[in-house]
Amino acid sequence: MTESGRCERLAHVLPCLTFAPPTELQKGFARNTGQDRIPILLKRRSLDGCLCMSSDRTVQPKTVLRGHGSSVQSVAFHRSEALLASGDAQGNVKLWHLNSRRAEFSQQLLPQELGIQRVGFEGDTLLVQGRNGVLKTWSVGDRDPDVENPQVEICTEYYGFCSSHHLGGVVAMPGKETGSVEIWSLKDAKLVCSLTPNQEEHRTGMCMAIQILPGDVPDLPSSILVGYENGNIAGWDLNAPSKPICSRNLFPEPILAFDCAPDGKRAIVGGANKSLVSTSLNLQEGSIKIRKNMTVVNEGVGSMSIRSSDGKILATGGWDGKIRIWKWSACTPLAVLKYHRKEVASLDFDTKGESLLAAGSRDGTVSLWSIYPT
Repeated sequence: MTESGRCERLAHVLPCLTFAPPTELQKGFARNTGQDRIPILLKRRSLDGCLCMSSDRTVQPKTVLRGHGSSVQSVAFHRSEALLASGDAQGNVKLWHLNSRRAEFSQQLLPQELGIQRVGFEGDTLLVQGRNGVLKTWSVGDRDPDVENPQVEICTEYYGFCSSHHLGGVVAMPGKETGSVEIWSLKDAKLVCSLTPNQEEHRTGMCMAIQILPGDVPDLPSSILVGYENGNIAGWDLNAPSKPICSRNLFPEPILAFDCAPDGKRAIVGGANKSLVSTSLNLQEGSIKIRKNMTVVNEGVGSMSIRSSDGKILATGGWDGKIRIWKWSACTPLAVLKYHRKEVASLDFDTKGESLLAAGSRDGTVSLWSIYPT
């Protein structure tokens, strides 16, 4: 039986499965990965089981949200409601209802010349970070925040492109001193502690990426992972912030983005080159080990997100506008999603319902994709 006949028969037997051709979806992964001919399933109920192909030559986003007049810098899902926040380079923030796919709120929350660096949610509180080191919060429970009167305002006097990260009522932000990170309380805007590497010893350069890691108690901050301009990644103990407990150089170029697994024991790191590095973390013992190196065709991986609901899927966004989907446990490529014309600057998984992936791009749009619904 020919390949096409076999696929048609499978499609008849398993009509619920939709498959995209490997020649389309795998284009964009480097050929030396040995994975460039693996077929890709995008609409099945699990990562295992039978596969079949469809006649569709391209996979399209489920929805594209338009309305931003400049680059979309950040996207973030509300963790309990059908709500998505997006922020752009002109300081505008939109709150999209996921059922109507319409913006319920749209306002310029930060000055146009500074723009948005990151948006996020802490319960019903919206966090908005600008490129001037200012972070403001508003309550969005009624979808009508008082724009002129934020609940909290924090300023670190940092000017750059490193995003903050929050967990358990605190937020970690890049500080004014080179390479420093400041931990602030979101309740009263008080400085909790500051993490400052010795530049004479390490010469880390600027802070490029930050993530707070939980300890044994969920949502209780224990340690923090920081990526630097010199390609180093370092772990800090928040209970002993005088110096990093471990550090490792991963790239000759700056680290641009990373994300950690829900248990905090693994991380994926990307930079300005063609490499992705999967690492094992044991910050209590001061250990950062390289598990696997992956390679993509085009340089620049500036955004990534691990699906926290099950820890099975990794998405990375490139300077080439492509979204690459990976099986997180084995770090093997699954798909390349091609829609955006410019860099994918931000990615976030929704852990509710359809398991949507949101991608914010510098082409001014936000795409929503249904990736392996759980």
